[in-house]
Formats: sequence, C-alpha cells, structure tokens
Amino acid sequence: MSWERDRGLGITEEMLEDENNRMISDISSKTRTLKQLAIDIRTETKDQVKLIGDSSGIFENATAFLGNSFTKVKQMNRTGTQNCRLMCYFSLFVVVFFFIMYSLIGRVLR
Repeated sequence: MSWERDRGLGITEEMLEDENNRMISDISSKTRTLKQLAIDIRTETKDQVKLIGDSSGIFENATAFLGNSFTKVKQMNRTGTQNCRLMCYFSLFVVVFFFIMYSLIGRVLR
C-alpha cells in the first residue's frame, strides 16, 4: 500500500514539475516579447524626438522667411499708391498659390 502511495506521489510531483516547466517557458517567452516591445518603443521614441527636432528647425526657417516677406510687403505698402497695383497682384498670387497647394495636398492625401 505504501508503495502505491509513493508511486502516486511520484506521478503527481512529475506532473507538477512538468506544469512548472511549461509555465516557466511561457513566462520566459512573454518576458522576451515585452523586452523586444520595450526596445521597439525606445527606438520609435528616439526617431520621433529626432523628427520633432528637425521639424522645429524647419518651422523656425519658415517663420524667419515669412517675417522677412511681410516686412518687405509693409515697406512696399508705405511707398505710396504707385505700388498699389503691384500689391494687388502680389495678394492675388498668394491666394492662388495657397489654393493650388491646398488642392495638391488634398490629392496626395486621398
């Protein structure tokens, strides 16, 4: 009778050991997946930070360009009525330019 009990405990211990090994394997697999996910997030974050840094430089250049352009327009406006026709043409050009850009960007995004 004690032999049967020892044999039964051996099977139970073996089953528990197999289940523990399976669970350890699952946890190890999930840990590797989480580690790779963390590495991917870190890489993506670095890329986004670089992109934002590059974008801010581009926007600073565009701001300076627009500021200079508006300064020139103000100077042209102060010179008198002789440049009135030129100002109208310039304003029309700006409106048409932005409309064309809006149309092109709309087509690209579709």
